[in-house]
Amino acid sequence: MPTPLTASTVTGAAARAVTASVPGQLDMSLDVTPDAVSPVRRIVAAHLELWGPPLSALTERAELAVSELLTNVHDHTPTDRHGRRPAKLLVQRLPGGLCVNVRDTDPRQPAAQHPTAEDESGRGLLLLQAIADDYGVSPHPAGKDVWVSLLVPPTNVQAQDSGSIR
Repeated sequence: MPTPLTASTVTGAAARAVTASVPGQLDMSLDVTPDAVSPVRRIVAAHLELWGPPLSALTERAELAVSELLTNVHDHTPTDRHGRRPAKLLVQRLPGGLCVNVRDTDPRQPAAQHPTAEDESGRGLLLLQAIADDYGVSPHPAGKDVWVSLLVPPTNVQAQDSGSIR
């Protein structure tokens, strides 16, 4: 396994997380709280900028996917015996794009909602469908993985394939 470029532990009122990064991969273990979502989005954006074009072109979609996936963990996953909602976030560079995966401890599959114009929630899966090139749910012995694939537009793929990995 490559030596991590960065590894850190963050604790405090807003976030409790452990991160590790190697070129083309960000791995985070965190307790999902409403206050943790924004800093995690910024960490993902910083990594995509570090990885450079054309992946940096996916920053906005990746941030939105991270927000939705983590918010779904917070809103729909029961707390553990310590009152926490643990999750693992994995962002990986792929040929031609990016995979964003969130693993939580709840084995229940997400269910699509049919919100009305007045509903304030229930659009998470619809939003993921709209921004992702592919998405899915995979059962895991400790819960489930919910993932999205984000592809670089074809005009930028050649630049990624010929560029160096950062």
